[in-house]
Amino acid sequence: MADYNDRLKEIQDTVENKKLSLDESLDLYEEAVKIGMEATSNMEQNIAKQFETQEDE
Repeated sequence: MADYNDRLKEIQDTVENKKLSLDESLDLYEEAVKIGMEATSNMEQNIAKQFETQEDE
């Protein structure tokens, strides 16, 4: 999760501090959305594994 947060922070800083073209901004937006979706998927998988572990006990 730290890697996701680090990259999202880099994207945020870039967007806030640089004049970017529309294409560059959209590319960063798409990357941020992808990161968010991956992080959500990983969290859901971890939660499912925890429930499976609890059920096995």
